[in-house]
Amino acid sequence: MIREPVPRTVRVFEEGVLRTLRKHGMLDPGDAVLVAVSGGADSTALLLCLHRLARRLGITLVAAHLHHGLRGDEADMDEAFVRELCLRLGVRFVAGRADVRRLASERKRNLEDAARLARYEFLRETAASLGCRKIAVGHTLNDQAESVLLRFLRGSGEEGLSGIHPVLDNLIIRPLLERPRGQVQRYLTSLSQTWREDSTNSQLRLRRNRLRHELIPYLAKHFNPRVLETMARTAAHAREVAGYLGSVSRRTYQALRHGTEPDIVQLPARPLAGLHPAIGRRVLRLAIRDVRGSLKGITARHADELIRLCGSGTSGRSVDLPGMVTARLQFGELVLQRKTPGAPGLYRYELPVPGRCPVPEAGVSFSASLVSCANVPDAPDRSR
Repeated sequence: MIREPVPRTVRVFEEGVLRTLRKHGMLDPGDAVLVAVSGGADSTALLLCLHRLARRLGITLVAAHLHHGLRGDEADMDEAFVRELCLRLGVRFVAGRADVRRLASERKRNLEDAARLARYEFLRETAASLGCRKIAVGHTLNDQAESVLLRFLRGSGEEGLSGIHPVLDNLIIRPLLERPRGQVQRYLTSLSQTWREDSTNSQLRLRRNRLRHELIPYLAKHFNPRVLETMARTAAHAREVAGYLGSVSRRTYQALRHGTEPDIVQLPARPLAGLHPAIGRRVLRLAIRDVRGSLKGITARHADELIRLCGSGTSGRSVDLPGMVTARLQFGELVLQRKTPGAPGLYRYELPVPGRCPVPEAGVSFSASLVSCANVPDAPDRSR
């Protein structure tokens, strides 16, 4: 039996994917891998490539597809396409459905965010139920560049500019992250494999689509023809910096934090104010996350405000943060605590002697003065 030669386009693409897998330690022999397949070019190429490499890698595959309930007949045809592809490849297929509009309303998210939440919840639950140790998703070099540029335009720091991580939580892997989308499509064409097109990807009212179809081509034409690779290098450098600063910040936070009360974090104000801002901001973000469970709505501005509060030295001053969190300076300590609606908060004030100290939470004030004990009347005898 004469085997047909593998087209060079296919060979180059698959060798590139193997390099990415090895460089980031994405897979081990014996792994069961859940592959997220929407039917688009990227995820179709991911499934096809991993299927062709499965024996070489010693892995087994399961394909998962989530119907978001958003695009009617088009979404139905996407699911049918993936089902048929899996049948032809002999890959187990799992389908799920989500009401993304309802989810967006319940969680107060836009449709894009709600769809992403639904998708990853479905993938994680499916992987857990089937015993899959890894979840492979089809982000490409183009997705990386788009993410870095979007976050740069929003003013993100190192964490944001880190872009899409090749491996997340030792569970989610992105084998195509170093392959440009053009190469993905040429790979599929060389294998005579079709794919589905999402009509929403051409709608320029969406920011990411304007970036994809207008800004990045403009930058490639007029400034840097290798803008995709440049953005990917920027993301890799930012990940290194963010990783180092994160490690230093976690050690610093553990050294400074004291107190074991739930929903309360106490940090010494003066040492905190003396930290380098890059470390101080991260320490405060760790503290806020411990108190409220997330960092949604927290920006660098909030951390800077807390650093200024620590530097003020004014006991009793406070700052309210998103997510029902209050930060108060008390006796040289920055105290962060989650507020319970309808319940009084904990507070402490320094009473100067002599002097006066208002307590706005209680609607009272206390005064203190020094008097001679000779002027203090004896306590009445209540035994008679």
